[in-house]
Amino acid sequence: MADIAGDYAVALHHQFRDPVDIVGSSTGGSAALQLAADHPGALRGMVLLSSAARP
Repeated sequence: MADIAGDYAVALHHQFRDPVDIVGSSTGGSAALQLAADHPGALRGMVLLSSAARP
């Protein structure tokens, strides 16, 4: 999951430069949690739907 979050952080930075709001559902929510933990500067806000803290 850390690799996925790292890839997302790079893509978000290249596309938007500024922090963004994201929505994560199910496994996407787990990826969003990892992104927030490892790259908090990439996010302005986050909404999680039916997400688990651990896969």
